[in-house]
Amino acid sequence: MPRTVRRVLLLNPPGARRYLRDVYCSHSSKGTYLYHPMDLLAQAALLAPRFELRFIDAIAEGLTPDTTRERIVAAAPDAIVFLSGAVSHAEDLAFLAGLKRTDPELVLVGMGDVFLWEAERFLAAHPWIDGALPDFVSAALGPALEARTARGVIGLDPFARGAGKGFAYGAPPYDLLPMERYRLPFGRPEAFGSLLTSFGCPFHCTYCNTAEMPYRLRELDGVFDELAYLRARGIRKIYVRDPTFALNPRYTRALLDRLIEEHWDLSWNCFVRADRVDEALLERMKRAGCYLVMFGIETASDALNARSRKDLAQADVRAGVAAAKRVGLEVLGTFVLGMPGETRRTAEETIDLARELDLDYASFNVATPRLGSQLRDQLALGSVLTAGTRGLDGSNEIPDLPDEVLSPEEVWRLRNRAVWSFYGRPRYLARRASQALKDGGLWIGARNALTLFGSALG
Repeated sequence: MPRTVRRVLLLNPPGARRYLRDVYCSHSSKGTYLYHPMDLLAQAALLAPRFELRFIDAIAEGLTPDTTRERIVAAAPDAIVFLSGAVSHAEDLAFLAGLKRTDPELVLVGMGDVFLWEAERFLAAHPWIDGALPDFVSAALGPALEARTARGVIGLDPFARGAGKGFAYGAPPYDLLPMERYRLPFGRPEAFGSLLTSFGCPFHCTYCNTAEMPYRLRELDGVFDELAYLRARGIRKIYVRDPTFALNPRYTRALLDRLIEEHWDLSWNCFVRADRVDEALLERMKRAGCYLVMFGIETASDALNARSRKDLAQADVRAGVAAAKRVGLEVLGTFVLGMPGETRRTAEETIDLARELDLDYASFNVATPRLGSQLRDQLALGSVLTAGTRGLDGSNEIPDLPDEVLSPEEVWRLRNRAVWSFYGRPRYLARRASQALKDGGLWIGARNALTLFGSALG
């Protein structure tokens, strides 16, 4: 009979890179920034009332495999809920297999992108893993651990239509995390919380796997429980981790109204779609504490956007960025180079657009065949267990997308040129350095810049 589970360890395993693992996709940090492991945070909130919890984020703490193993032995868990990512699963599972050999009765439950998109395959290939939790906001894991039935795929299918009704959890126990180790790539180097109000996406971009997940909203009571927990600990900076914020007008209005009327005095940032915001909404977001919005711009080519089902016109991009600037918000734009059909001309137009928009920050990535994306299906790449992981880290790797125009090496060179072209401008560097001095984040900004430029030398 499986052992009784009383003590649960939430584990972000050690890795050779600064991995960012989550349910959507995994990649590595382009700088010194690092976000909280959102999947484990949500489960910590759900498991805390039932179990004695421990939390080890080996990536955040920079722990070696040996040091992590020592910490785990000292914690003496009955079960480990761990994250694994497509870009790191070979490392992750080798480490965890060693733990299982040492303690065969230890219950291991996997989360992360590989256990969302390929749960059954991974469990079949690694039968020593007890269970997989595809839906990271599912409340099913706690009862399964208590009943000693944490086996196989746990909980309901997160892709089922019924899954779109919503989700709820309270305040995660941030006190268990090394909060001083997490950093945003912009702004002052201060502790922040990672807030989720929705996940999934109603849009259908071929290169993004969130398009395949039902759009779900979190109950507002849990949102404000989490904000109250953070505020009581002096944390007023929030990263809203929704793939796209403000898609449901009624929900968004209720959230913003409460933030404004109750004077929460928070500072937060979020992803939004340029064609789903206007100046009135952006102004209201600013009144509620928003200081920075992130737009998924992706490309300057309307034709490429249409081909990838992004369905975002450049006129809307320009209007959204301009509106955000008018109300006084900072703007970060994300771009994807190397999408199917990309040419040198369209890539150069995208690089020019990034400079022309006068963005405060830009993130340049390469198109990657993410697990669960339509793009991966179109390329018939199959499971990462058989196809491997080369080209899956869109932050720091040469892409592995076959294309009739540009080679993977050409796409990577264009990505590197984009980084230098945007961030290497003397006027831009002077402006950012001046702002960093005011914010007290000059050292963090300098380290991020050195790491980013270093990655663009290849």
